[in-house]
Amino acid sequence: MKTFHSATALAMVLTATMAPAQEAELPSLARQGQGGIGERDWLVSEWDAGQSNILTWSAENVRRENDGITFVLDAAGPEAERPFRGGEIQSRTTARTGTWSWRAQAPEMVEGAVFGMFLYQADHENQPWREYDIEFVGGDTTEIQINIHFETEAGEHVSLDQANGGPVTVDLGFDAAEGLHDYAITVEEDAAEFRVDGEVVGRYGPEDMPGNTWSPGPLRAFVDLWAVPPSMSDWAGTWADPGRALTGWLTGVSLPAD
Repeated sequence: MKTFHSATALAMVLTATMAPAQEAELPSLARQGQGGIGERDWLVSEWDAGQSNILTWSAENVRRENDGITFVLDAAGPEAERPFRGGEIQSRTTARTGTWSWRAQAPEMVEGAVFGMFLYQADHENQPWREYDIEFVGGDTTEIQINIHFETEAGEHVSLDQANGGPVTVDLGFDAAEGLHDYAITVEEDAAEFRVDGEVVGRYGPEDMPGNTWSPGPLRAFVDLWAVPPSMSDWAGTWADPGRALTGWLTGVSLPAD
């Protein structure tokens, strides 16, 4: 689930501290079956999270480690305005259709935490809400939630879980915190398909959405790890500081432009 706070994403280097106004390179991230992604293909968020008033996106929480990128959710320092910090990246490149995939290991999750791999509208200021989600929600890493969000012509938010009468949950048959797996979203003009380790776990079109709403358009890829505020506890559980950092690991990604 994505809500922007700032109009501009900041690219931050992982190996040095730089002034917030500067744009820098994210160390290259290995692509599945290919070479490294171009070093300037990714942006790292660094601002107060729009969807959670207890969390700030920090460049320090996106780290180049172990031949991949580690995402960290931890407590902020005593001087911080918000008590927790999370990590998020987004792709510079955009595409309207195609397949986006991520090779990732989920954190050892707790209630109130969310680890997401998702697609979001390319221009959050000028385009209607458009989002396709694969998310680990709360403490159970043996399942994912799938969701699609659109905006009607009247500006009303509609989603797949609304049409379903509740979250669309997929039993993975494994614990995603114990190893790397492949997660993919293919977007077509009139459908979206979700896959795990090559197996289709959901395919949806206008007939699956409230009012047959379907709104294709340019998308960016995201990965993030964050904690929900109390107002979202009905969805993800109640977040309480577990006394340890949560870490998710991304070792591969593929974009339609590849």
